[in-house]
Order: sequence, then C-alpha cells, then structure tokens
Amino acid sequence: MAPAIEMRRVSKWYPRRTYSLAPWKQRDKIQVLDRLDLEIQPGAIFVLVGPNGVGKTTLLKILATLVLPDDGEVWVQGYSRTRHASRIRRILSFAIGEEWSFYGRLTARQNLEFFSRLHNLSSKEMKQKIQEATHLFALDGFLDRTYETLSTGTRHRLGIARSFLSGASILLADEPTRSLDPLSKRELQALLKRLSREWGKTILFTTHDLREAEEMGDTIGILHQGRILGVGKAEELSALNGQGNLEEVFADICQGETGCADTS
Repeated sequence: MAPAIEMRRVSKWYPRRTYSLAPWKQRDKIQVLDRLDLEIQPGAIFVLVGPNGVGKTTLLKILATLVLPDDGEVWVQGYSRTRHASRIRRILSFAIGEEWSFYGRLTARQNLEFFSRLHNLSSKEMKQKIQEATHLFALDGFLDRTYETLSTGTRHRLGIARSFLSGASILLADEPTRSLDPLSKRELQALLKRLSREWGKTILFTTHDLREAEEMGDTIGILHQGRILGVGKAEELSALNGQGNLEEVFADICQGETGCADTS
C-alpha cells in the first residue's frame, strides 16, 4: 500500500522582505524547507512539532497544493503533486478555523451549505453530510447561530466539520487546538482521534504542545531548520540524545530560542 503522504528532498525558499526603492536589486532568499523527507502511513495521526518559523505551515500548504515547492517530489496516496494536483485536492482537505475563512454574518448551517456546494454535493448529499458533521462534531444548538457569535472552540470544530464535508481521506490541520481552553482542547483532540480510529482518516497536524504531541500522535516528527530531525513515538525520539523525555530533546534543539515549543 502506498504511503498516504510522501515527500522526498523537498526544498522551499522565500524572498527576504526588503524596503529598497530599487526594484532591480536582487533580493536575498530565506530557505524554509531544506531537502526534507517525510512519509506518513494511511490512517495514522502524525503530529509535526517544531519551533516558530521552521516551515510547518509551509509544509502543509505544499501538500494542500497552495504553495509550490522549489525542489523535490511530493506524492499523496501515490499521486504526484506535480501531475495530479486536482486529484490531490479531492482526497486531501486543509482544515482552517481562522475567522477570515468563514462568513461571519452567515449561520454555521449556511456556511456549511455554501462549502458543500463548492464540493458539488447534491441537495441530498449536502443534507446527509451536514447531519453527520453536526452529530460528529457536536454542533447541535450552534447551526442556526451566526459564525461571528460562536466561541473559539466551536469555530475550530466547525473548521474541521467543513473539511469533513468533502469526504477527503487526509486531513491537514495547522495548530488546531491553538487558543482553546483545556476542555475545548480535549474535546477537539477526541474528535480528531475519532476521525482516525472510526473513519480511517489520515491526520497530519502541527502543534507547539509537546504533551499534546505525546498524547495524540501515533507518530511524531521533529521539524527544525527546514529538516525532519527525527520521526517516531515519543519514547523513541527521547532516545535521540540519550535524555529521558521529549522536553529535554527540544531543549537541546532549541538552545534558548524563544517560542520554540510549549512544554506546559
């Protein structure tokens, strides 16, 4: 069986921001991903952890066909990102829960109906999918409230519910539990586990919370300076430097960098 996600020697550069008034001046480039290799098996929950600015979001955007890599190869369920981007967009969904990704004055139901239409669902399919999503993501009582009145936790659940509508078998989520209170965080974690265990979804999400990575990940990947430094379970990664836990591994990697990872 082909891996759900496979990346080989993927590199990405971004131009460095300058304020020069000379448009002809060559701008420096910042390398975000550096010959990165990654493989994720079908049905797994893969948690990607790493300091700020190491390329976690860029990696997700490359997989979601939102950003082009500058070098390397990417396959999703055996389909080449270069040759089969449209097919990949049908089997992979990028869950975004930020406020700008929904229509604030529409209700949760109207938002889900709108995005169902974008996925070319029939009226019958749309009704069935929204009903399933409502039950699965505990959205009863919120469907007829406008998006702008929903709590952060409900917005995050709605973001994942939207990705569920497409029937995609792979879900990407960029720090989906960010800014959530402890109860909402546990609820969302339980939902992600259920999507994997009961629905067979492959889930790749990023986090700064090392405890969350240990609790959630079938596999954890450490991303730093554009490369995957290690992949495995928490106890396997802890053996990378002979230390006793993942926090100490990160302490060695970060070496005093601010915002490197949340170990609370």
